[in-house]
Amino acid sequence: MRQRFFFLFVVAILCGAMATGCISGTSTEQPATTTPAPDTFFLAVTGEEITTREVGLSEIQSLPYLHITATMVKKTGATEETAWGGALFYDLMDHLGIENIASVVLVALDGYEKEVEYNQLQEALLAWEDGEGVALTTETGGPIRFVAPGLPSNTWMQNLIEVRVILREADSFYLAVGIEGDTATQVGLSEIQSLTNQHITATLTKKTGETEETEWGGAYLVDLMAHLGLTGVQTVRLVASDGYEKTIDYAELQEALLAWEDGEGVALTEETGGPIRFIAPGLSSSSWIQNLAEIWVTV
Repeated sequence: MRQRFFFLFVVAILCGAMATGCISGTSTEQPATTTPAPDTFFLAVTGEEITTREVGLSEIQSLPYLHITATMVKKTGATEETAWGGALFYDLMDHLGIENIASVVLVALDGYEKEVEYNQLQEALLAWEDGEGVALTTETGGPIRFVAPGLPSNTWMQNLIEVRVILREADSFYLAVGIEGDTATQVGLSEIQSLTNQHITATLTKKTGETEETEWGGAYLVDLMAHLGLTGVQTVRLVASDGYEKTIDYAELQEALLAWEDGEGVALTEETGGPIRFIAPGLSSSSWIQNLAEIWVTV
C-alpha cells in the first residue's frame, strides 16, 4: 500500500513539472529591445529657393565617415595642423539633393555668419568628433563643427547651427567642348565653376616683348578634361566668339586656366574677355583667348 502511494506521489510531481514546462513554453512575453535615443541636435539647411530641412545629428552621422588632418590658417598667417572625424559637407548637399549652389552662409550658435563660395568647400568637413574620436560638445565647438581645410580660420565655424544656401542663376553661357570631328558637349558656366577654384598669378608676354603680371580666378583646363572624361589629349584648338582660333599642344597647357573672374574676384563679362577667358601662363599673348566659345581636342 505504501509502495502504491509513493508511486502515485511521484507521478503527481512529474505531471506538475510537465504542466509548468508547458505553460512557460507558451509565454507571449517579448524580449527587451533598445530604441536609439532621439536626436537632440538639428542642423537647419535653409534658402530662398530650397525646401527648409532640419537635419538630425544621426542623419548627418549616417553619411560616409572620414577622418582627416586639416591645416587651419590663423589671422596671423601661422598655420595649425588639426585632426577631425565627420562627413564631407558636399556629401550632405548631395544627400539632400541640392544642386547648382553658388555659395553658402554658415551660421554659428552665437549669431556669427560667414559666406563662402561653394566651390571652395570641396574638402570641407562637418565634424562631430576630434582626432581622438571624442564627440564634440557645445563647449568644444560641437555638436557639429565646420572644418574648412586650407581656408582662413574665420571659415572654421564652431557650434554650426544653420547652412543658408544661395543658388546660382540659370546658365546663360555655355562652352562647347568636343573631340575634333565629333559632336560638342555644351558645358554650362555653373558646371565649369563647380570645379576646384584656383587663384593664380600669371605672366602675360605681349607682342612687344613686355611682360605683365596678372591675377585670375577659375579652373584648370586639365580639371575640365578630367571632369568630361577626355583622356589621351594631344592638341587643343581654342575658338573665340569672334572666330579667332589657336591650336596648342596639350602638354604646354598643364597650368592653363579657364578664368571667370579677375584677381579681385570680379566676374568677367563679355567686355572684359569673359564669361570665360583662357589664361596660358608661360605662352605668348596669342594663346590667351578672350571670350572663349569652343574647345576642340585631338586624342
